[in-house]
Parts: sequence; C-alpha cells; structure tokens
Amino acid sequence: MTLTQATGAAGQYLAQIRTSTTDPCADAFTALKNAAPGLKSSNINMIVTLNGTTPTQTNESCSGKQTLLVQGTPVSVYATYPCGLSVYGVNLASSCQFAAKVTEYEY
Repeated sequence: MTLTQATGAAGQYLAQIRTSTTDPCADAFTALKNAAPGLKSSNINMIVTLNGTTPTQTNESCSGKQTLLVQGTPVSVYATYPCGLSVYGVNLASSCQFAAKVTEYEY
C-alpha cells in the first residue's frame, strides 16, 4: 500500500509542477521518496513517462525534458520495490517485487 500511495503522490506532484520544473524525473522521484519514508529509497526503482515518451532509465535525471510536459497529455509514474516473505527465518519469496503505476492528466 505504501508504494501504491507514494507512486500516486509522485504522479500527482508531477502533474502539478509541469510548468515549473526543469528536471521532472528527479522531482517525481523526490516526491515518491518523501511520500514513502518507511521504504529504503535505494531499493525503489521508478520510471517516468511524459507525453508517451520515457526519457530515461530508472531513477535517472531527465533534466531539460520538461518540454514533454504538455498540458492535456498524460504523465505516468511506474515504481517497483523488492519484497520478501520470511517464515521462521526461511525466505520463501526472495525474488518478488511490488509494483505500482499511476497515470495523471492535467487540463
């Protein structure tokens, strides 16, 4: 739930700052980290899609790509976080991942 809510917060923040940011990916990642203080930020992987274009790999800056933030077009934030299931010290699901995606529109 934490990852889902934080991903939503990052998407909403990105939609709100579309006219005032110079690095939308870094700003969205900061918003996601701030909305999920209980998650280890180095384990969060995030991909931002701006107006149908994914300008970078996970967690990278996309400075100068604010031109892709066209009003009325979608912005998407996709985030993953590793999970595990331990029972009596035995890790039963060491390679699973939580994932969340949100798409926001601003008109």
